[in-house]
Amino acid sequence: MRIIITGAAGYIGSVLSDHLSLTKHKIWGIDILRYNQNIPPIYSSPNLSFLKEDITDQSNIQKLIKDINPQCIIHLASIVGAPECEKFPIDAIKTNTESTRLLLNNISPDVLFLSANTNSQYGTVPDHILCDENTPTNPLSLYAIT
Repeated sequence: MRIIITGAAGYIGSVLSDHLSLTKHKIWGIDILRYNQNIPPIYSSPNLSFLKEDITDQSNIQKLIKDINPQCIIHLASIVGAPECEKFPIDAIKTNTESTRLLLNNISPDVLFLSANTNSQYGTVPDHILCDENTPTNPLSLYAIT
């Protein structure tokens, strides 16, 4: 399977890439390296490729989708945390919201699309409450909204 992982240099993206490097899948990790991370060392594995790309740019997305022709996209890229989103609101909206729309609008319906989210979208929830897709949202920050 040809898999794109966005946010590949972040914590979850790099751990997932490491795990998938043990499979026979061909993985393309994409990250803009906003936080000055290093490219995860596992990207020296033969079935992994790392691309420093901006997923908020429509022409970039179109080219990547055309060139890679993915069967699966695991979308983990985001501006992380309320303080960072408040400091850079335009970047937060573009990365956390618009990039998802761009990816979805440029793939065929048969591409498996997985997207991670934050529990911040539920606001303050007591510890004993488990949230699921039916839990009402109550975002308290731009991070939670995006």
